[in-house]
Amino acid sequence: MGRCIYSGIYDPEDEHGLADTNGYRTDVLDALKDLKIPIVRYPGGNFLSSSRWQDGFGPKELRLRRLELAWLTEESNQFGTAVHMPQHCMGTGKLEDALASLEYCNSSANTHYANMRRKNGHPEPYGVKYWALGNEIWGPWQVGQMNAEDYGKQAFQWAKALRLLDPSIKLVSCGVYPVNEGNHDVNVMGPAAAEKVIEITKSLIELAKIEGNLTKDIPVCFDEWNVCCRSILYHRAWLC
Repeated sequence: MGRCIYSGIYDPEDEHGLADTNGYRTDVLDALKDLKIPIVRYPGGNFLSSSRWQDGFGPKELRLRRLELAWLTEESNQFGTAVHMPQHCMGTGKLEDALASLEYCNSSANTHYANMRRKNGHPEPYGVKYWALGNEIWGPWQVGQMNAEDYGKQAFQWAKALRLLDPSIKLVSCGVYPVNEGNHDVNVMGPAAAEKVIEITKSLIELAKIEGNLTKDIPVCFDEWNVCCRSILYHRAWLC
């Protein structure tokens, strides 16, 4: 997706003469359709850790511009919440923000954020199924970095509360597995290394089920994959 959203899939200035009337690059849309990708995260990556999903509402010319601390740039919020729908920020965000975004997307109740969605032109819930709890939260580059123990405690509490609002959602807790640091040899062996780590993770899950008397299955997914500039990067994630 190149530069991802701005000047990638979204180019309202039509710098290359390839955008449709809504500002979307038709060549990028065609390429994505051919790839048949089921889910594209946005906002995703480090950006999510300090984003404010409420900023993406209303007339574009009135939306707040924010300093973006993960990539040290600016967020214009022109690619708004009504387009990409909010996600959970575990960096600077609070649980009440996560509950609000879930209510906005999935609730059919006569309540504040569900009514806000209706006011914004979407009377029926979106029914968003997958929700990620943070991103690369272990990293020193992350806004709101946590160690594994603290992240686990917070993710547990968030999951419990979010499922009270919508028991049907699938939650993704984020672990780490970098395959590549820009080294070609590591790139070549990346798929084999990924398979090995999946097998190890599977064994750890089985051990947890035995020692913790866990009855439910915990699938493993790769929630981030790409070919970007110098490297190929995968991340391991567990579905709660």
